[in-house]
Amino acid sequence: MKKLATVLAAIFLVTILTAAFAGCSPDHTPGEIADNYTDLAAEGEFSVSSGDEGESAVFEFGKEITFNTLILRENGSKILQFDLYADDDTEPFYRSDLIEEFRACSFEPVTASSVRIKVNESGGGWSLGQLEAYYIDKQADEDFRIMGYVTVDSLCSDVIDEEYAEVMSCVTQFNVISGIYLDGNGGINYKDKDSRSGDGEADFAYALDKVRSMAPEAEIVVTILGNDNFVNDGYTETIPRHNAAMGTNSQTFIDNILEFIDRWDIDGVSFDYEYPSSGSDFRTYGEFVLDLRDALDEKYPQGKLLTAAIADWNMGSGLFTAEYMAALDQIEVMAYDLFDTNGYHSTFYRACYQIIENCRERGADLSKVHLGVPFYSRPVNGDEFWGNYKDVAGVLPPSNVYLYDEPYVNLDGTTGTAANYFNDRQMIYDKTQYAIDLGLGGIMIWHMACDTPDAGLSLTTAIYDAIADRAALAE
Repeated sequence: MKKLATVLAAIFLVTILTAAFAGCSPDHTPGEIADNYTDLAAEGEFSVSSGDEGESAVFEFGKEITFNTLILRENGSKILQFDLYADDDTEPFYRSDLIEEFRACSFEPVTASSVRIKVNESGGGWSLGQLEAYYIDKQADEDFRIMGYVTVDSLCSDVIDEEYAEVMSCVTQFNVISGIYLDGNGGINYKDKDSRSGDGEADFAYALDKVRSMAPEAEIVVTILGNDNFVNDGYTETIPRHNAAMGTNSQTFIDNILEFIDRWDIDGVSFDYEYPSSGSDFRTYGEFVLDLRDALDEKYPQGKLLTAAIADWNMGSGLFTAEYMAALDQIEVMAYDLFDTNGYHSTFYRACYQIIENCRERGADLSKVHLGVPFYSRPVNGDEFWGNYKDVAGVLPPSNVYLYDEPYVNLDGTTGTAANYFNDRQMIYDKTQYAIDLGLGGIMIWHMACDTPDAGLSLTTAIYDAIADRAALAE
């Protein structure tokens, strides 16, 4: 889920640089906002719009307005960290990193006749372009989900324990992952290897019981993986295993999925298949999804969920097409591990604004899209290390860039010393309210064990707060 194949990362970069955003200009504010809300800054102007590190831009509205969203645009990409001040206030009402070509800043309503943007860190002289201000009172749809991936291992090893009860209670849907695997013959397997007890089935049962006890009202879907060779099915590579299970042996696989749903009384199944490499692979996967959708609808007229984690560059003609996406109840878009020129892997511009517009361009139904947010860090040099937000929860603001005191250990056992990029509570809050504004189906968390159990610092509660704050305005 976290570690994406190198070849797919290369495809992503090519896609970004070519046709992924055809028809979407940098100054484009989505119609869900621009067509439904008045730009309260339309008659205002910058009295100061450029400067150096430590200096401020000032935008005069021309009258006193009340707003809870600012859309900022930078000419270029120099600003690294900034604060927002109302009029002559000395305390900022907002602080975050990066503006770039589009940045939506969300906060509780502010009343002011001007706003000052202080640039605390920059990579040189900076210049701001257009500014928009909105009072957005759109609340999340009733079925807007907070979907948290949770691993079997983190539950069984008590990494997630009773201290997480308040945080877990905010989640409306859990995706239990890392315990269930397919084989090329269409079988479903419990992972005994590396399990707590040596019995993968017992561990899976323990994990489900624990989720249900901590969040009894939440939905539960289970991801069926196929990227491990422990199953001894004669296939030693991921793609041939998936093609066999979802192609030649698809009916057996579907029958086993239905039996699995019944046995564990879960709300649905999910797939995290990131590795198709050819059009044929995608067709095998897509046609399987269509057949499984039909089987679920026939057996469970009351409804069972079919979801999938998909990278945005896997969507579109010749890949995972709009027809295949339409068969899914949820599309969990993995908006992380997407390094920009600073080495930041999940910024607002690239991993929220651009990702959503790309989904739109590729034919995804935005009401099904769950925007993936990382509860982990990546080093700015791309090292294969994933740090936990909970280890830095109390020290992140105002910067999302954190330098560990001690070297970190990469997957290959080597050590690294590069700074790490996280998403803090403000970034998660911004992404959540933007997802609400654009009518997305929810937010997807990778993954729950990275969060802190401290509800006041938790990223999960930041999502919950963003939803609740919008709901309060709509009352």
